[in-house]
Amino acid sequence: MEVDQLGESEALHDIAGKLGRLEATSEAQRQAMIDLTHNVNRLVDKIAQNDKDATKALESTKSAHHRIEEMDKEIEKIRSHYDGEVRLLNLRIETESTALREKMASDAKAIQERVDTERKERKADRRWLITTVLTIAGLAVTVIKLF
Repeated sequence: MEVDQLGESEALHDIAGKLGRLEATSEAQRQAMIDLTHNVNRLVDKIAQNDKDATKALESTKSAHHRIEEMDKEIEKIRSHYDGEVRLLNLRIETESTALREKMASDAKAIQERVDTERKERKADRRWLITTVLTIAGLAVTVIKLF
Protein backbone atom coordinates (compact mmCIF):
# COMPACT_ATOMS: atom_id res chain seq x y z
CA MET A 1 0.00 0.00 0.00
CA GLU A 2 2.86 2.36 0.75
CA VAL A 3 4.28 1.58 -2.71
CA ASP A 4 1.01 2.70 -4.36
CA GLN A 5 1.02 5.91 -2.32
CA LEU A 6 4.64 6.53 -3.32
CA GLY A 7 3.76 6.03 -7.02
CA GLU A 8 0.78 8.32 -6.70
CA SER A 9 2.92 10.92 -4.96
CA GLU A 10 5.47 10.82 -7.81
CA ALA A 11 2.68 11.09 -10.39
CA LEU A 12 1.19 14.06 -8.55
CA HIS A 13 4.64 15.65 -8.33
CA ASP A 14 5.15 15.17 -12.13
CA ILE A 15 1.73 16.65 -12.84
CA ALA A 16 2.48 19.64 -10.59
CA GLY A 17 5.78 20.20 -12.41
CA LYS A 18 4.11 20.07 -15.82
CA LEU A 19 1.40 22.41 -14.58
CA GLY A 20 4.04 24.87 -13.38
CA ARG A 21 5.80 24.81 -16.77
CA LEU A 22 2.47 25.28 -18.54
CA GLU A 23 1.65 28.28 -16.34
CA ALA A 24 5.08 29.81 -17.01
CA THR A 25 4.68 29.28 -20.76
CA SER A 26 1.19 30.76 -20.68
CA GLU A 27 2.42 33.85 -18.82
CA ALA A 28 5.28 34.30 -21.28
CA GLN A 29 2.85 34.06 -24.20
CA ARG A 30 0.51 36.53 -22.54
CA GLN A 31 3.35 39.00 -22.08
CA ALA A 32 4.43 38.45 -25.69
CA MET A 33 0.89 39.21 -26.86
CA ILE A 34 0.83 42.39 -24.76
CA ASP A 35 4.16 43.48 -26.26
CA LEU A 36 2.98 42.64 -29.75
CA THR A 37 -0.23 44.61 -29.24
CA HIS A 38 1.76 47.60 -28.02
CA ASN A 39 4.05 47.41 -31.05
CA VAL A 40 1.10 47.09 -33.40
CA ASN A 41 -0.57 50.15 -31.89
CA ARG A 42 2.65 52.13 -32.19
CA LEU A 43 3.01 51.09 -35.85
CA VAL A 44 -0.59 52.03 -36.57
CA ASP A 45 0.03 55.48 -35.05
CA LYS A 46 3.17 55.93 -37.16
CA ILE A 47 1.33 54.87 -40.31
CA ALA A 48 -1.51 57.29 -39.58
CA GLN A 49 0.96 60.15 -39.05
CA ASN A 50 2.79 59.25 -42.29
CA ASP A 51 -0.53 59.28 -44.14
CA LYS A 52 -1.34 62.72 -42.74
CA ASP A 53 2.09 64.08 -43.65
CA ALA A 54 1.95 62.66 -47.17
CA THR A 55 -1.55 64.04 -47.71
CA LYS A 56 -0.49 67.49 -46.51
CA ALA A 57 2.53 67.45 -48.81
CA LEU A 58 0.42 66.37 -51.78
CA GLU A 59 -2.17 69.09 -51.11
CA SER A 60 0.57 71.69 -50.79
CA THR A 61 2.02 70.59 -54.12
CA LYS A 62 -1.37 70.74 -55.82
CA SER A 63 -1.97 74.21 -54.41
CA ALA A 64 1.42 75.41 -55.63
CA HIS A 65 0.75 73.96 -59.06
CA HIS A 66 -2.58 75.80 -59.20
CA ARG A 67 -0.86 79.05 -58.21
CA ILE A 68 1.71 78.54 -60.96
CA GLU A 69 -1.05 78.10 -63.53
CA GLU A 70 -2.63 81.35 -62.37
CA MET A 71 0.73 83.08 -62.66
CA ASP A 72 1.06 81.85 -66.25
CA LYS A 73 -2.30 83.44 -67.13
CA GLU A 74 -1.25 86.76 -65.64
CA ILE A 75 2.05 86.67 -67.52
CA GLU A 76 0.20 86.21 -70.78
CA LYS A 77 -2.00 89.28 -70.03
CA ILE A 78 1.01 91.47 -69.28
CA ARG A 79 2.88 90.15 -72.30
CA SER A 80 0.08 91.17 -74.63
CA HIS A 81 0.32 94.83 -73.41
CA TYR A 82 4.05 95.36 -73.65
CA ASP A 83 6.76 94.89 -76.25
CA GLY A 84 10.54 95.02 -76.60
CA GLU A 85 12.46 94.61 -73.39
CA VAL A 86 9.36 93.84 -71.37
CA ARG A 87 8.60 90.94 -73.71
CA LEU A 88 12.11 89.61 -73.23
CA LEU A 89 11.68 89.93 -69.47
CA ASN A 90 8.34 88.14 -69.67
CA LEU A 91 9.96 85.39 -71.72
CA ARG A 92 12.52 84.91 -68.99
CA ILE A 93 9.78 84.76 -66.35
CA GLU A 94 7.82 82.27 -68.42
CA THR A 95 10.89 80.07 -68.81
CA GLU A 96 11.51 80.11 -65.08
CA SER A 97 7.87 79.40 -64.29
CA THR A 98 7.90 76.51 -66.75
CA ALA A 99 10.96 75.08 -65.06
CA LEU A 100 9.26 75.56 -61.71
CA ARG A 101 6.08 73.92 -63.01
CA GLU A 102 8.11 70.97 -64.29
CA LYS A 103 9.90 70.73 -60.96
CA MET A 104 6.59 70.86 -59.12
CA ALA A 105 5.14 68.22 -61.43
CA SER A 106 8.15 65.97 -60.86
CA ASP A 107 7.94 66.65 -57.11
CA ALA A 108 4.24 65.78 -57.15
CA LYS A 109 5.02 62.58 -59.03
CA ALA A 110 7.80 61.73 -56.58
CA ILE A 111 5.50 62.39 -53.63
CA GLN A 112 2.78 60.25 -55.18
CA GLU A 113 5.28 57.45 -55.77
CA ARG A 114 6.47 57.75 -52.17
CA VAL A 115 2.87 57.65 -50.92
CA ASP A 116 2.19 54.59 -53.07
CA THR A 117 5.35 52.91 -51.83
CA GLU A 118 4.47 53.66 -48.22
CA ARG A 119 0.97 52.29 -48.75
CA LYS A 120 2.43 49.08 -50.18
CA GLU A 121 4.84 48.84 -47.26
CA ARG A 122 2.00 49.39 -44.79
CA LYS A 123 0.00 46.69 -46.53
CA ALA A 124 2.95 44.30 -46.34
CA ASP A 125 3.45 45.24 -42.67
CA ARG A 126 -0.20 44.53 -41.95
CA ARG A 127 0.02 41.16 -43.68
CA TRP A 128 3.13 40.32 -41.70
CA LEU A 129 1.46 41.41 -38.48
CA ILE A 130 -1.65 39.33 -39.14
CA THR A 131 0.47 36.32 -40.07
CA THR A 132 2.53 36.73 -36.91
CA VAL A 133 -0.56 37.05 -34.71
CA LEU A 134 -2.12 33.98 -36.32
CA THR A 135 1.13 32.03 -35.92
CA ILE A 136 1.36 32.98 -32.24
CA ALA A 137 -2.27 32.01 -31.75
CA GLY A 138 -1.60 28.68 -33.46
CA LEU A 139 1.44 28.09 -31.29
CA ALA A 140 -0.58 28.92 -28.19
CA VAL A 141 -3.26 26.43 -29.17
CA THR A 142 -0.62 23.79 -29.91
CA VAL A 143 1.07 24.34 -26.55
CA ILE A 144 -2.24 24.12 -24.76
CA LYS A 145 -3.08 20.90 -26.58
CA LEU A 146 0.30 19.41 -25.66
CA PHE A 147 -0.36 19.79 -21.99
